[in-house]
Amino acid sequence: MALNNLPFIHTIKKSPAIFRQRFQRDQAKTLSHGDPAFRVQYVGTEQVYSLREEEASQVVEQLVSPHLGKGCRDHVLVVRPRYLEVKELSSGRQLTKTYLHDVACCMTDRAHPDVFLYVCKSKRQLQCRVFRCGRREKAQAVTVCLAKVFEAAFSQWHAAYSQGSLPSLSPGSQPLAEGRPAPLDKAGRPREEEPEADSDEELELRMHREFLHRAASLRAPHRLDAGSRDLVELSGEGEEEQVQLAAPQPS
Repeated sequence: MALNNLPFIHTIKKSPAIFRQRFQRDQAKTLSHGDPAFRVQYVGTEQVYSLREEEASQVVEQLVSPHLGKGCRDHVLVVRPRYLEVKELSSGRQLTKTYLHDVACCMTDRAHPDVFLYVCKSKRQLQCRVFRCGRREKAQAVTVCLAKVFEAAFSQWHAAYSQGSLPSLSPGSQPLAEGRPAPLDKAGRPREEEPEADSDEELELRMHREFLHRAASLRAPHRLDAGSRDLVELSGEGEEEQVQLAAPQPS
C-alpha cells in the first residue's frame, strides 16, 4: 500500500464509528467476565400460554415486525453457568436475569432466522423473550450455547442427586398461575425488572425441584427443547460463528 494512503487509514481508525465499535466490543468483554457473551438487540418479552413453536412465532412477529428497518439499542446476552442475563451495552444495566432451571426451551425463529428466543418461567407465568442477532449464524450459535450450558448444569445436578447429596423431594411440579404482566413499556420495549429476592438456599431448592421434575417427566431431561431444529444441525451451521465469538478480536 502506498505511504500516502497511511493518513487516510489513521483517520478511519480514529473515526467515531470505529471508536464506537471498539468501545462496544471492549464493553461486552467487560460485562461477560469471561463467560460466553453475544451482542444482540433485546426486542421484548411477551407472556405465552404453552411451549408450542407456533405461539412463540406469533410473539416474534408481534415484537419484531414493528422494528424492521429501525435501529434498536444494543444489548449483551451473557450465558453463565447457572443463569443468563441481558444487559444494556452502553450502561451495563441489567434488564433480565433468568436461571437455567427456569428455561423451558430456546430456538431460532423460522420466519426470522436471525432471531433467537427462549421461553422461561418468570413470576409464575411463561414468558417468551425475543432477540435480534443480525445474522442467522449468530442466532444458531446462541441457541447451541444455551443448550450446552443447560445440559452441563443439569448433568452437575444429576451427579449430586445420584450421590445422595441433595434432599429428597416429590417430583411434582407447581402449576403456573397468572402474575404481573411482562415488563414492557407502551412501545413494547423492555424495561428493567426488579431483581428476584430469593436467597441462595431458596434458589438451590427451586433448581432441585425443577430438575427433579424434568428427570421424572421427560425422556431426555438434559436436553433443552430447540423447537423443530436439531441441535446437531444447528451446531454444524453455527460452529464458525461460535469460534469467532470466542476468539479475541484485534484492536
